[in-house]
Amino acid sequence: MKIPIIIFAYNRPDNLSRILDGLKKQDLFKLIFFIDGPKTETDVLNVRETINIAKSVDWCDKDIIIHEKNRGLPGMSHDMDTISDMHEMFAVVEDDCLPMPDFFHYVCESLKYYKDYKNVFAIGGYQPLRTKYFKNYNYSVVSSYRFLCWGWATWSSKWKELKYERDNFEKLFNNLNDIPDIAGIDLIGGALAVKEGRIKTWDIQVSLAMLSQNKVMILPVNGLIKNIGLTKGTHGGGDFHPNHNLNISYANISNFDFIDDVIPGIHNSYLCSMIKKQFNPDIYDKFSIKLNKFFFIVKNQFHYEN
Repeated sequence: MKIPIIIFAYNRPDNLSRILDGLKKQDLFKLIFFIDGPKTETDVLNVRETINIAKSVDWCDKDIIIHEKNRGLPGMSHDMDTISDMHEMFAVVEDDCLPMPDFFHYVCESLKYYKDYKNVFAIGGYQPLRTKYFKNYNYSVVSSYRFLCWGWATWSSKWKELKYERDNFEKLFNNLNDIPDIAGIDLIGGALAVKEGRIKTWDIQVSLAMLSQNKVMILPVNGLIKNIGLTKGTHGGGDFHPNHNLNISYANISNFDFIDDVIPGIHNSYLCSMIKKQFNPDIYDKFSIKLNKFFFIVKNQFHYEN
């Protein structure tokens, strides 16, 4: 299948080398590099080395798009809009997402299988749950209301379907006042943080858009992406995180047993609740989210009245 892999890179040349080593062993169609510009003078050398690594790829067809100015995470959404006008489908790997041997094979098979499923928005490669939760589960994939951006793929038509919601996310769910917690309560706090400019990203907007249209993401039971950027990155959190990289498959998978009832709760109500719980913060964070939401509502009311 002619599915290009978009690689978003910036100032982590060592990470990019590892990503390319992982992809080199897979039967790829094309790589499309988007390399962001440096934020400061200290980034210049690393960005330059990242560009050279991308240019050195001679084992696969490639395009390289270099941004002179730093656009940050929000710029990625615009780049995907561009690619969606050029290709029927695409996969996305950031420079902290290390693909396992069967990642691309899984992406191709899943995109082919779920192409006509209206409720399926995307295919994810990362699995947040430990393997123990799938002990008596008979399928190769599970569906989730949570959008995960660590190695994923979609159809250009479905990406475009959610453009209005992505661009106007602050209007969803009664102006963000009634976001359901079925995708994890942390999505509520994240949405408010993006709305108020406290963080800059793109995946929260996609999560809200997907959720608002009752669409799901298909995830592998055995994770096919490992995050190697937890030590450095815009939202990185240290060398180790107790909730990350808990389920990684290094084995080759020849066949996939796909689910047909994709709405969470039909085939996997227990797993759905576990995925929801996985993204629920601790008591302190829950209190902070509720406090932020309270002040967000009060501020909006005050602004409206004046």
